[in-house]
Amino acid sequence: MWLSIMAFGYAEPIEIEETNSKEQSTVPVLYSGKDEQATLLRTSKASGQSVDQLQAITTIDLVGQSPIQLRYKETEQWNLTPVETCTRAAVSNAHIRNLTQKADNYLNYYDLSKASSTLKKAEDIVVCLQELFNADDIRQLYFLRGVLEQSKGNDIASIQAFSSAIRIKPDMQWNKLYSPDARPNFDIAKKSFVQLTAVPLDIYPKSAASSLWINGAPLLDMLDNEMPTINEGRNIIQIVGLETLTYEIEVPANTNQIELIVPSTVSVNAIDGMDNPTEQMELSLVLEPLLPMNSTLYIHNQGRVWESTIGTKQWNELDVPRTAELRLNAKQITAQSFFWTGTVITGASLGMGIRNYSKGYSAYGQAQESNSWEDYETHAQSLEEQRGQYRASLMGVGIGLGISALSYQWAF
Repeated sequence: MWLSIMAFGYAEPIEIEETNSKEQSTVPVLYSGKDEQATLLRTSKASGQSVDQLQAITTIDLVGQSPIQLRYKETEQWNLTPVETCTRAAVSNAHIRNLTQKADNYLNYYDLSKASSTLKKAEDIVVCLQELFNADDIRQLYFLRGVLEQSKGNDIASIQAFSSAIRIKPDMQWNKLYSPDARPNFDIAKKSFVQLTAVPLDIYPKSAASSLWINGAPLLDMLDNEMPTINEGRNIIQIVGLETLTYEIEVPANTNQIELIVPSTVSVNAIDGMDNPTEQMELSLVLEPLLPMNSTLYIHNQGRVWESTIGTKQWNELDVPRTAELRLNAKQITAQSFFWTGTVITGASLGMGIRNYSKGYSAYGQAQESNSWEDYETHAQSLEEQRGQYRASLMGVGIGLGISALSYQWAF
C-alpha cells in the first residue's frame, strides 16, 4: 500500500506541471530508445524543466536523412559551401544513361540546343541517384558536356566539364570519335587535374568514413592510414547504407581544410561516449546543423544527464536528485508486484480451470452411463456446478493476464 501511494502519488503534480506549460516549446532529450518514462523523469528532475517541455528522441530519429554539411577553412575563417541535394524522385543509373545517349545523338546531328537541355536534365538528377553511380555513365555525361560547351564557344565551361569527367577516371583518354576541336580543352583539363590541390578532409562522425564514396571510389581505399583528402572543385559524394544518398559539392580554391559533417551516419550508440571530451565535441559538430543555434539539448544515458547549448560544443553533467530514483524504484517495485500478482492469478485460475474441466468431463460421462433418473440428476447437477466454476476460472485467467500485461512495461 505504501509503495503504491509513493509510486502514484507523484502523478498529480506532474500532470499540473504539464498542463501549465503547454505553450512552451519542447526540448529534445537524446536517449537510447529504452525506458522513455525514466529518461523524462530523470531529465526533468535534473534540469528543472517540466516533463511536458521535454521530448525523448533517439539520435537516429533526430538525424533521419539529414543532408551533409561542408565547412571549409579559408585563411582562419570557417565558411559553409552549398551542397546540391535531390528535390525530386529517386532515379537509377539507367535514367542517366538514357539521357546521355539521347544527348549524344543530338550532338551527332549538331542540334546543340536539344543536346544541352538533355544533358542538363541528366546533370540535375545525378544527386537523385539512390545507388552507387556507374562511373562510365557519369564520366560520359561530363565528357559530352565538355565537347558541347566547346562547340558553343564556352571554353571555360568546357574545361570545367572535362575536369569533372577526369576526376572520376583520372586515366581517361580522349575519345577520337568526337570532334578534335575540343581536344585542346581536354588536354588543359588533364594537366590541371594533376595540379589540383588536395585539401585535408575531416569527417564527423569518424565512423562515417566507412560509408563514404567520393567521385565513385570508396573513401576507405584512399585512406591507407593517412588523413583523407578531397580535390578542390566539383566532387560527387555518396553515403552508402540501407539507402544510398548522393550529393554534389564545390570545394573552393585556396581552401586550407574541409570539415564534412554527415549526420545520417550517426548511430544510436553515439551517446555512449559522453565521458570522452573528443566524442562530446564530435557529437556537438554533428548535431549543430540539425537544431537551432543557442537552443538547449539534453542527453540521458544509463541514468546520467548532460546539458549543452547548440553552438558551444560544451557539455555539463547535471545532478540527478535521489527523489527521481526513489520514485522510479517505487513505481518499478509496485509494477513488479502487480505483474507477479497477475501471474499468480493466471496460474491459479488455469489450474482450477483444468481441475473443473476434468471433474465436469467425468460428471458428463457418469451421467451418460446412469441407470436411474436420480443418478442422472445428481451427475447433471455436478456437471452444471463444474461448468460454472470452469467459466469463473477462465475469467480469472483473463484478469490475471490483463494485470500482468498492463504492468509488464512498468515492471521491466
